[in-house]
Amino acid sequence: MKANLVSTLLLAVALGATAMSAAPNTTTAYAFPVSHVRHQHMQIGIGSTEMTVRQVLGMPNRRLSPQVCVYYNFHAQQELANDFGCNAMIVTFAKGKVVDLKFANLTAVKIIARNLKTKPDSSSWQVAANK
Repeated sequence: MKANLVSTLLLAVALGATAMSAAPNTTTAYAFPVSHVRHQHMQIGIGSTEMTVRQVLGMPNRRLSPQVCVYYNFHAQQELANDFGCNAMIVTFAKGKVVDLKFANLTAVKIIARNLKTKPDSSSWQVAANK
């Protein structure tokens, strides 16, 4: 009897874990960093120039800041990223080159956007420091 109860509990836990992995929570933020992305037989990645990114991907769908762009409706080359609905590609530039590249779901994009809006830019720090 105890063995049947333990087996039933283990099966319930396994089925619950399978159900959770099959239907990820859309309110949880997911992001997966990548080093490069292939698009229409071309590749961009860490170190690519802003001009190369525009030539390959076109204009971004959204700008979260002057340095952070979002391109929607991308299919990641990572199965796990696709499983979690990460079809937004976030590209971060510094000094005209890609320094960060990730696939994220919409919840993660919203959180990143909100965090960027709450951070003061470096020029406001420089003004305060020069006073």
